[in-house]
Amino acid sequence: MKDKEEILDIICRNAIEKYKLDDEFLEVIKAREQITSSYFGNCIAVPHPLTPFSDETFVSLGVLKKPIAWDKNHNVRVVMLVSIEKNNPKAFQFWYYMSTFVRNEELLQNFFKKPSFLRFTEILKISLEKDFD
Repeated sequence: MKDKEEILDIICRNAIEKYKLDDEFLEVIKAREQITSSYFGNCIAVPHPLTPFSDETFVSLGVLKKPIAWDKNHNVRVVMLVSIEKNNPKAFQFWYYMSTFVRNEELLQNFFKKPSFLRFTEILKISLEKDFD
């Protein structure tokens, strides 16, 4: 990947195709990014719409071989495009689950050793189990 625009285009187009979203989804993501950076911490960006957009909650994961500049202060290696489903207030709990993953240095280091979507889901599950012990 060369830059933020390229990764956003690719990851949004993949989500549009997989989840049968309107092409407006890419525009909504880019408009949200213009308001403020979606940098989440620890080399992770989480672009997302300002309001619920899709019929289901999903994460589209992009793991980069080399970090790219996300904003003027941060580089990222992982981009997690998130869309929270419409008409389901409980779906907003997802943000709590994401924060348990991003704030746990040990789990993040483990993820970065062998980054993949399968590894992400395994580590997110571990993160949640630790959080609820």
